[in-house]
Order: sequence, then structure tokens, then C-alpha cells
Amino acid sequence: GASDVDERQGSRQSTWGPKDDPACKVYVGNLSYKTRWAPLKDYMGTAGTVAYSRIIEDKGAGKGFWSRGSGLVVYETPEQAKTAIETLNGTELDGRTIKVDTWKN
Repeated sequence: GASDVDERQGSRQSTWGPKDDPACKVYVGNLSYKTRWAPLKDYMGTAGTVAYSRIIEDKGAGKGFWSRGSGLVVYETPEQAKTAIETLNGTELDGRTIKVDTWKN
């Protein structure tokens, strides 16, 4: 049947995954410079299933890890991303009031 063909070729969504869907991405700002991706992922996981998290780094700042104080979190679904924005924006992580908003490329 037609569904067998779709499965073999893979639909766009299943081959792309949530990492490539802008609706699944949230921006996290005003992060403490000591916050790393793992604690960020754990904290943001209170709103849904986190597929990916990353701290935006300043590459030109010499050796070691230099956070820019912001990050990217990707949820499994757009609904979870929306929940994160609604429930985690303005909350505290590592002593800082964080900003959680839609990701703008």
C-alpha cells in the first residue's frame, strides 16, 4: 500500500526530527555564566521532553568555556516548547531570572 512507500522513504518530519523544527525550539536568555548544557536540560525538562540543549558560547574569548549567557533548548513537540515558554519564563536558574522565548534564527 501507499503507507509502505512512505515508511521506506521516511516522511520529512521523521527524518528531520524536532531539532530542525523551529516550533520545537526555545531561546533561554539571562543565564548564569556558570550554567552548562546538562543542568539547563534538566531544568527545562520540567516542562517537557528535551531532545537537545546547548549553551551559546563565545568562541573568540580565549581558552575554556565562555558562555554568552543564553542557550537553545529543543523539545520533542511544539506543544512542549509552548508550555516551557509559558511556565519557565521569569523563573530562576542558578540565581538568575531567566528569559524563555520562541527561538528566532
